Amino acid sequence: KQGKMAGIFKMVEDKRVVLESIQNRIDELSKEEEKTEEHPNINSSDVVLFFSFDIVNSTAYKTINYFGWAQVINLLFKELRNEVENQLFGSEMWRVLGDEAIFIIKVRSENELCEYINRIFKIMVVTIHKLKTGEFFKFDNDQFHAMKLQNILSLKTAAWIAAVTDVGNISYRDTLQDNADNIFERYHSKEGHEIFEFLGNDIDTGFRISRQTQE
Repeated sequence: KQGKMAGIFKMVEDKRVVLESIQNRIDELSKEEEKTEEHPNINSSDVVLFFSFDIVNSTAYKTINYFGWAQVINLLFKELRNEVENQLFGSEMWRVLGDEAIFIIKVRSENELCEYINRIFKIMVVTIHKLKTGEFFKFDNDQFHAMKLQNILSLKTAAWIAAVTDVGNISYRDTLQDNADNIFERYHSKEGHEIFEFLGNDIDTGFRISRQTQE
């Protein structure tokens, strides 16, 4: 009986070990899936659409509304972020340079690219309309009412694409042997947020083009 019981205990223990191993693997896959979903638009080698919204006349506006411009600019950026998130699923803000917000999204086909461009253009036109008609300044506040009357803000927009390759840690010699015109690398901030850094000729060209755009 003791031998039989020992055999049963061993079989139970073996099953427990197997189940723990399966559970650990499930946990690992779940973490990998969560990491993928956090940045679903960029993989090891993809075509990325960069697009920016640059606030026109922001310097003059800051001078006119010396004490209230920060609230307006902040609200404008929030409005742009919300519109981009709602109309371009999978996009995310890459960075803010001065009064220019830059977004990224993965492109899978020409049709998708055309659709994205149309939506970006629509966001620009609708936002400019809200600024010019005063609809953006719907606040029960005398200060914001004055800002509405003095409103000179507008937007200009640019968009460009780049085929990017993930180089990981660029200190590794083999990563430098890949023929990549544009590269990106993920790194983490002190708060644990994952951040992208892009480098390359096409990305630089896009920024030069964006500087030449007009309202």
